[in-house]
Amino acid sequence: MFNNSFTRARTEEIAENVFQPDILATYEYSENHRRKTHLEPEKNLMFAVLEDAVRCYRAYAFSKSVPLRRLYLDAERWMWKNDWEWSFSFRNVCEVLGVNPFCLRRALLRWKEAQTGTETNTRRRVCISRRRAA
Repeated sequence: MFNNSFTRARTEEIAENVFQPDILATYEYSENHRRKTHLEPEKNLMFAVLEDAVRCYRAYAFSKSVPLRRLYLDAERWMWKNDWEWSFSFRNVCEVLGVNPFCLRRALLRWKEAQTGTETNTRRRVCISRRRAA
């Protein structure tokens, strides 16, 4: 189910990096990403798609601009759709990269709640990798 090249530590690293502010220059980020692991081109593309969706979700969640708000809504729709048929669906991208889609969604909801000061009724579960739980 999970690709052996993505360990639990790599999954946690991806999640941590997604929720960090952009403090590295583009060159530094590219060098750090390249040094840690070599990904096939398709996985690099999937990682970029996921990273862009999370960035759009966070950057434009409260935007008043219609075009920017549309980027947020597109990212939100993509991440909350449970589609297994399309190769680049959120669920398939997470599966290939070894990211737990439910934990990522929950983290995004918590982030949004923290920004607005509201709390939705989300069940709090411990996120355990399927491989580790087996």
